[in-house]
Amino acid sequence: MRQRSFNDEPIVTSSNSSEWQFPNKIEYESIFNKIKSTFSGFATDFYPEKFDNLSATERQKVYEDSWTHGGCAFWLFAFSELFTNQEANDEAYAFWANKTRERLHHPIKRELLAPLKPPHAWGTKRPCLETSYYEVFNQNNVDLIDVNSSPIIEVTEYGIKTKKEGVIPVDIIILATGFDSFTGGLFDINIRNAKGISIQEKWKTGTKTYLSLCTSDLPNLFWVYGPHSTAAFGNGPTSIEIQCNWITDLLLKMHKDGQNRVAANEEPEAVWTKHVNDLWQNSLFPATNSWYQGANIPGKIRGPLHYMGGIPLYYEKLNICRDNNYEGFSFV
Repeated sequence: MRQRSFNDEPIVTSSNSSEWQFPNKIEYESIFNKIKSTFSGFATDFYPEKFDNLSATERQKVYEDSWTHGGCAFWLFAFSELFTNQEANDEAYAFWANKTRERLHHPIKRELLAPLKPPHAWGTKRPCLETSYYEVFNQNNVDLIDVNSSPIIEVTEYGIKTKKEGVIPVDIIILATGFDSFTGGLFDINIRNAKGISIQEKWKTGTKTYLSLCTSDLPNLFWVYGPHSTAAFGNGPTSIEIQCNWITDLLLKMHKDGQNRVAANEEPEAVWTKHVNDLWQNSLFPATNSWYQGANIPGKIRGPLHYMGGIPLYYEKLNICRDNNYEGFSFV
């Protein structure tokens, strides 16, 4: 295996997952109401106490409980300061590194996969769920090459040639090179406004949206789970449901009023885009090269592609717009 950058901190799935059971139907309504009130749109939220209000021993218990819970808990159910406070982030990383290093037997692989010094803030690259991922690296038939210190020179008819190892024979090559997150799909469609200006041209200096649902001067065009949405930091179905319900209410309003055209205005779009950017810049995310801000695509303007305010704040912003007769939109 060739590693280009430090792995996106896989987090182990719960060992108790086989004991989990679906809730009773009578609980569904309360669960659906609950997920609109948590940062990530799951039925569980960040730990209620602030990082600085607890002792180191108390914080270790919070980490241990979230780790035992499994899934995304260590990322999204521990301390909310993880994304904004470097001290809190360093402490969480140290806990994660100790847990992970215990699973790795080879000292070189251990340093490559779970170094003691974090190469970037923990969780600012997408954590991946895993089961026995690191144990695979303990197998004698699995090796790991850091292509930062030994770059790939070329792919030959026999294998992959690296700077230090030479040609390494291979049968199959799996390329994990990333993807053009959130804006890439829109750019693959020839979307143009009435003046013939494409969405690529409109966003050549960065992504601009209103309410993370649309962009000005492109009427009747909405998306869900797209640019500037809450999608990357929580439960997809929750994000989608909130946006779809809001768009549905808007369309019903237009039908009632005999309207067939709606477009976001430029000024509120600029205000919303600044709001998204301000949340991002006040976090630890900007310093990390990740697809969260398009750093994996050569030449792409770096900037937040996701909403860092969480589900409750986003839901509140949508409702304020709706309750003010869809302020920021023009109707015909």
